[in-house]
Amino acid sequence: MSLPGHEKDEVTYEREDVNARSSFWFGVWILVVMVAVAIFVRPLYKLLAEEESGSQPPAAYLPKAVPPATEPPGPRLQVHPAADLAAFRARENEILDGYAWVDKEKGVARIPIDEAMRLVAERGLPVFPPAPGEEATR
Repeated sequence: MSLPGHEKDEVTYEREDVNARSSFWFGVWILVVMVAVAIFVRPLYKLLAEEESGSQPPAAYLPKAVPPATEPPGPRLQVHPAADLAAFRARENEILDGYAWVDKEKGVARIPIDEAMRLVAERGLPVFPPAPGEEATR
C-alpha cells in the first residue's frame, strides 16, 4: 500500500554518500586553524601578562637578616594533644576513684564514684527539707 502522492518509482532516500575527500580536507583545515590560533595567542598572552605585571606594585619581601622567631602570644596550640588528653583523663580518674576532703571543717568528703553509687543503691537518695517559702511537692 502506498501513500497518496508517492509513486513506487520515486526515490525516498539519498543516493550519494558523504564525500570522504572533502570531509578529510575540512578536518585538516580545522586543525591548521587551531594550531595557528594557538601560535598567535601564546605571544599575545605573554605580552599582556608582562604589561599587567609591570603595572602592579612590588611584592612584599622579607629582609635578608630575619630576626629569630619569638613565641606567639597565648593561647598556644597543643604540641602533644594525645599526651595532654591522657594526663587530663588521669587527673579526672584520680578524682573519681580517690578519697579526699572537699571541706574538712564542714565534714564534706569526696569518695570514689563506685562506692557512692553502691551507697545510693543501698540507702536511696537523701531527702532534704523544702527551702523556706516553698511547699513540698508530692
